[in-house]
Amino acid sequence: MFSLILILLLLWFVVAGLMATGTLFLQGYFNETPPALTEVAWRAPVAGAAVAAFITLWTILYYNNPEGYAPLTEYSSTEEQPYFSKLWIIQEGQRIEFNLRKNDQGRPAYVGPTRLPRLPARPAEIIVREDGEEAHFKPDRDDRGNFKPDPTSKTLSYRDERGRVMQEGYLGQLVPEKRPGRTFVYVLLNLLHGVVWFACLWPLMRFTWGQAVLLTIGCWLMMTLIILPPILKQADNVAKERAKPTEARRGGPLFGERAV
Repeated sequence: MFSLILILLLLWFVVAGLMATGTLFLQGYFNETPPALTEVAWRAPVAGAAVAAFITLWTILYYNNPEGYAPLTEYSSTEEQPYFSKLWIIQEGQRIEFNLRKNDQGRPAYVGPTRLPRLPARPAEIIVREDGEEAHFKPDRDDRGNFKPDPTSKTLSYRDERGRVMQEGYLGQLVPEKRPGRTFVYVLLNLLHGVVWFACLWPLMRFTWGQAVLLTIGCWLMMTLIILPPILKQADNVAKERAKPTEARRGGPLFGERAV
């Protein structure tokens, strides 16, 4: 955590320095009346503090919700669902239990009894338990009762009473859910990021409106694509280090485990 705080403080110092040197150089070249050195001396640290404060806010949001506030290059509008730690299938009229484990490649795999060690590709039904209640996922069938895979992907889907879906090849994991609300918030956050830069460059550092727009685009791209990702990566490392003692007390989670 201390290293992350130092990085954010360094960010403030660097942005303030760039604001000061950039203002003196660019406005001295383009504008007839650049701000005085005494003004730049307090305006630049304030601008740097505003940018650093916003990035700190983003880092806190990411620390608590990595998927919802990931860097732009890693963000997804869908939320990956973990595997259930246990499930049951109906096969030839029998209910058979399978438990989540890791295979030799470290990937999730369900292990069943000796008579059926591997999860069938297309069981007759899948049952999972959540909060003491069972959910029954049944395959899509045609009018004759035969399996009805998707005509394009040839993949069979299983649906429960709530309309949730599992797909053949990923049984035990729900199809990722679309989160339009999360995407809306993410877009607003990026727009606010641009507004912060514009406010720092136009009224604070006294660039003209047109100059501030162009510089905002450049600064936003540089921060979003180059500087922000490693900062969030460090926040992710801090979160994982803090989670290790908790996982050790619980004996460590299974791969992608979901509590049942």
